[in-house]
Amino acid sequence: MKNMLHLAGGFVLCSGVFAGLTIAQEVAPATQPSPTTKPLAVAPATQPSPTTKPLVVVPATQPSPNLAQINTLIEQLGDDSWPARQKAQDQLVTFGDEATTHLQETLQSPKDEETRARAETILRLIEEARMAGPTLVTMHLKDVQPKEIFEALAKQAHTEFRVFPNQMWTQRDWPRVSIDLDRQPFWSAIKEICNKTGVWPQPGYGGNDRRMTLTANVGPNWLNAASISSGPFLIVG
Repeated sequence: MKNMLHLAGGFVLCSGVFAGLTIAQEVAPATQPSPTTKPLAVAPATQPSPTTKPLVVVPATQPSPNLAQINTLIEQLGDDSWPARQKAQDQLVTFGDEATTHLQETLQSPKDEETRARAETILRLIEEARMAGPTLVTMHLKDVQPKEIFEALAKQAHTEFRVFPNQMWTQRDWPRVSIDLDRQPFWSAIKEICNKTGVWPQPGYGGNDRRMTLTANVGPNWLNAASISSGPFLIVG
């Protein structure tokens, strides 16, 4: 499978969650970590049953800006009303990695069995969404340089960005920009970031390097072309 497939008059790109974001290169199997990064693994909060596979999740590295809402939804997992419990579960899934640490703590807490069971289900659904769904990006940065923005984006997408030329970030004085994103799909987020920074991912610059290559004002801004996204895929016309 290639992450850029040429069609009549267009192409399809795929944002790889585990193997990194790549253009026109073979994507490594989803279960193999990038050769440039160390794999992240978190032991499950409770011992998995013999019939289920252990959950592997990436913990939040910073306090969640939605902590109060997440905690409220976790409390609602034990609500007397089934619709309320199900609604809370569905909403927690949308928070993705932002909620995983709090859900793991719930598994270890003396809460009722219904709450713990739903927390385990949510963790599984978040893991499944990470593998097949779009990466959701939340970012609130004010007056920072583009390099810091792309580093934050790479961290949330579990990947690394290559730059061309290698000294791109130090070759000029970059204007500072601000970004405000709340759980935006990866392709929508990177489009807004690129439009604000003037830095764009370009095909063909990476050679055998599997990371997405960022360049400044080089080539067409193809992210602004007619396109449609579905899950991790972006179809450009």
